[in-house]
Amino acid sequence: MNETMNVSQTLDTNDWITDELPELLLRNILIAFSYSLIVFISLCGNLLVCKTICTKTTRNSTNILIANLAFSDILMTIFNIPFTVVDILLTDWIFGQWMCFLVPFIQACCVYVSAFTMVVIAVNRWQSIYQTKYRQRNQSIDNIWSKLIAVIVIIWILAAIHSIPHTVFNGVVLMETEDNQEIKRCRTIPPNCLPNIQLYITIITFATQYFIPLSISAVVYIRIGFTMASLGNVCSVVNEEQRNELSYKKRRRILLLVLIVTISCLLHFS
Repeated sequence: MNETMNVSQTLDTNDWITDELPELLLRNILIAFSYSLIVFISLCGNLLVCKTICTKTTRNSTNILIANLAFSDILMTIFNIPFTVVDILLTDWIFGQWMCFLVPFIQACCVYVSAFTMVVIAVNRWQSIYQTKYRQRNQSIDNIWSKLIAVIVIIWILAAIHSIPHTVFNGVVLMETEDNQEIKRCRTIPPNCLPNIQLYITIITFATQYFIPLSISAVVYIRIGFTMASLGNVCSVVNEEQRNELSYKKRRRILLLVLIVTISCLLHFS
């Protein structure tokens, strides 16, 4: 009787595995295909941006900063999506302790670089309009490029410093699943002396990665809007048609600035 029950249970288990295997295989194929498509689109798009900006005709300060954004996105694509896919499919961290430190560090660093670069782009746009308004164009090209390179280096240094808390407490730990199997996962292991360190890191991250950069960008773009409006008032208006055209351009510029701030808000939040 017991042998019959054991055989029956074995058959039921085999039937369950046979039924679940096609669904699991289809799920893994869909996940791999979807993430591969994201990697392909991200790499092609960002590499195309970098290639376009490398041409002399489009090589200005704003475009160089955009290229810095594209480069950080490329790093994020390389060090985020492949590791995420393997982690989902295998449910096990197979890359070792060193990569458990490196991967989250680069991911956090790229996000900080994007946030800081968006702020610098906003300030650079306002500075360009301010120089146009007051005709302060006495800086040499070499001086501008040296300042731009220094700003980009500072962005990456600050991003690296802010990314250290996201990886310094990481480690590979053994976890037990529901079916009593041990798997390796890359997790944050807070020290005993700082039990609430994860909460502090979350608050600091929200402030430095989202709230402060977004607030600065919003203030700068608002100033850009007022500056552009004052530039428009200086222009001489000959007839009603030009006045209407000038008013339409003002509204379009203000709408564009609102969209820029909104998109920046969504990008930082995501």
